[in-house]
Amino acid sequence: MERKEFQAESKRLLELMIHSIYTHKEIFLREILSNASDAIDKLCYRSLTDEQVGMKWEDFAITIRPDQEARTLTVSDNGIGMNDTDLEQNLGVIASSGTFQFRQELDKDAESDVIGQFGVGFYSAFMVADHITVVTRKYGDEQGWRWESSGVDGYTVAPCEKDSWGTDVVMTLKADTEDDKYSEYENCGTKYSYVKYAGVTMISNTSQLNRLIRNAVKNKQTHLEFACTFTTDLKTAVSKTGEALSYTYKNVPRNNYTLYTVTFTY
Repeated sequence: MERKEFQAESKRLLELMIHSIYTHKEIFLREILSNASDAIDKLCYRSLTDEQVGMKWEDFAITIRPDQEARTLTVSDNGIGMNDTDLEQNLGVIASSGTFQFRQELDKDAESDVIGQFGVGFYSAFMVADHITVVTRKYGDEQGWRWESSGVDGYTVAPCEKDSWGTDVVMTLKADTEDDKYSEYENCGTKYSYVKYAGVTMISNTSQLNRLIRNAVKNKQTHLEFACTFTTDLKTAVSKTGEALSYTYKNVPRNNYTLYTVTFTY
């Protein structure tokens, strides 16, 4: 299997990521989730004019699966997916923002949004992972593709089997050191699994639910839709707002989550 080289600028950026002393390394997951959400948006938009997609907006999902034994963290989506050309264009190069400017911002001890700002989100995963595997299949194609890299040495792209369209990003976490406990990132999904896709907010713990309900009531929303990956106590969440209001809701179980539609009356 032929190993391909990253472009020079991409290689320099990878070196920055791999040896990063960046304070908020956990933001890598926010960036990977953002990519997954974009992929879903693209297929959801296509479904408006392509009946062959055969999916409703509530069928789209992003899942986060930690495997402590294998030391992997996997983010999966059932969005538009990629073919080999897309992988080359999206993962073989970086945005035109430039490594030098990015390095300058890091040297200023900038806030975490700088990574997303400079369009290098996928590469941020190398701050915590020493190997990344991307298994993907583009909507409308029968062939799946596997992209693999351990960093600056380059990457490989090869055909593979994948049952359905979408993308799996499998990140193998680095070994723990005295300064960095990379195994802790297996659990950071509780912070960043709060992600919007196809107009729906996915939440994975009680604090996120309470915050979502509190903000909705504060803004006098009458209609709220969200998806939960855990058993939801709406009554308690509403009572914690301290507002006198009534509500009705419908819930629809899915494979990995439950979709809620709530109507508030003030």
